[in-house]
Amino acid sequence: MDVGVVGGGITGLACAHYLLRQGLRPIVLEATRQFGHLSARCRHRQLNLDGFHAPLRRSDTALCGLAVDLGLDHLLRWRSTSRGVALADGRHHSLAHSTDLLSWPGLSLSDRLRALSASYTSLRLQTYARALDAITAVEWLEHLYSKRAFEQTWRPMLSALFGPEYAEEVPAYRAWLRLRRELGRGKEVRGYLHGGLDLLCQKLAKSIVERGGEVHLGTPVHGFEASAERVVLDLGEKELPVDALVLTPALAELAPLAESFKRSAPWVPPLESRDALSLVSALVLVRAEPRPFYATLALDREAGFPVMIDAGQLIPADATGGLRPIYLKRLCHPAAGAYRLSNEVLAKQALETLRAVDPGFDPAAVEKIEIFRAPGVDPAWPVGSLARRPPPGGARGPVYLCTSDQAYPREPGPESSIMQAREVVSRLACEL
Repeated sequence: MDVGVVGGGITGLACAHYLLRQGLRPIVLEATRQFGHLSARCRHRQLNLDGFHAPLRRSDTALCGLAVDLGLDHLLRWRSTSRGVALADGRHHSLAHSTDLLSWPGLSLSDRLRALSASYTSLRLQTYARALDAITAVEWLEHLYSKRAFEQTWRPMLSALFGPEYAEEVPAYRAWLRLRRELGRGKEVRGYLHGGLDLLCQKLAKSIVERGGEVHLGTPVHGFEASAERVVLDLGEKELPVDALVLTPALAELAPLAESFKRSAPWVPPLESRDALSLVSALVLVRAEPRPFYATLALDREAGFPVMIDAGQLIPADATGGLRPIYLKRLCHPAAGAYRLSNEVLAKQALETLRAVDPGFDPAAVEKIEIFRAPGVDPAWPVGSLARRPPPGGARGPVYLCTSDQAYPREPGPESSIMQAREVVSRLACEL
């Protein structure tokens, strides 16, 4: 049986991989000429680095399992990285322990005592966590902490982690999950795949074709007609009949297929017109020793890039030719001015952020700055998303959804994409 897979990013390719395991024949159709937005690469001298830094965690069993399936497990590298810090008012504040927030300036004794109680209960207690999806993080944190503590610490932190446009709307449950993961950790073991996401996608595509599947780049789908027995895809110059269809792009990207959904898959909820958040990444290659902190949150409003990752702690120098890769990133609305800035302006902002984080930073040590953009990679789930998210797979008929909009409350990224692909394919195989 043939299964069409729309989208050739990590989600679509993982779906095809698991479909073949179920004895089904996948046909992957990707509109662009590359394997997804996040597979962009920086090529400099003999280096070939990810354009977007996505470190592995020890809990990322889906991605590691897929690497093992493809014979790439020998390229998985694990190292201990140092704690994270926040930069506010020109000073570094440790984020290694939740109690470190109590040392921030501008808080009274009552603020600190209230924050101490809130930190030990809210970031550890899971019994009421899912109920937090009904309110915003702003409402939740203002209630737990004093108004002054919220404005001094939490508001700039939400803006750095989720982008200034989304910070006011992010559900408290999503913020709770992120803060539990990011705060209260000292040294942590992280990993990376030597060759990055692009290598993983290339190996997946090759494996799919070798096992009898098909992968087509530069092949957009203009529409489809579905019945109980089959789906016919409109590829422009020809039609492609398949027994089932898996759609992996975000719902906002599937908007051009809205008419096809109305005719053939009315069970799919109305496609939302809201835009997902986009990611801007600046990769700076410098000739210098690694900094003492793996991650830094720049909380001052004027910081061009609020998140800085020193990947030199994770990627050994012999793999980078002695250069240290530093990733600076920001989430923003695709229509915002920050996303539309020229590469020259963004490169200047990257240098300014580095100087703010490290006053001793020497711009002469920079060998290369490259800017990358990934549109719509974060669905920016609103309050109440647990109840309103589209269910995995499909309710009736042979059309299945496997999109980032359904990942909530998992954080979007390769790990959650692979987990979703595995779950949706399992359901599809049972129903077929």
